[in-house]
Amino acid sequence: MEFPEASCNIVGLFFYGSMDPMTPQQIQQLIAKQMPDAEVEVSGGEGKFVANVTSDAFDGLSPIKRHKLVYACVNDEIASGELHALTIVARTPTELT
Repeated sequence: MEFPEASCNIVGLFFYGSMDPMTPQQIQQLIAKQMPDAEVEVSGGEGKFVANVTSDAFDGLSPIKRHKLVYACVNDEIASGELHALTIVARTPTELT
């Protein structure tokens, strides 16, 4: 499928404009702000990150519902293109042992 040249330029500006890339620390803060009882560790860069989130809030939830809780914390950043990809590892404290 071919796209008109103008469309490619608009997409390029949207994703690669003057936005500063997010850092793991910024993502960690966003998640921790909305899930204050969670332990949050984020690694990665260049728009692709891994978030290890441990919380009692995940107890009894399916993996999909756990991921939705975490994605809700960074939804605006994903929608804006600041955050391109986030892999989530969501566990309860008892699942770590």
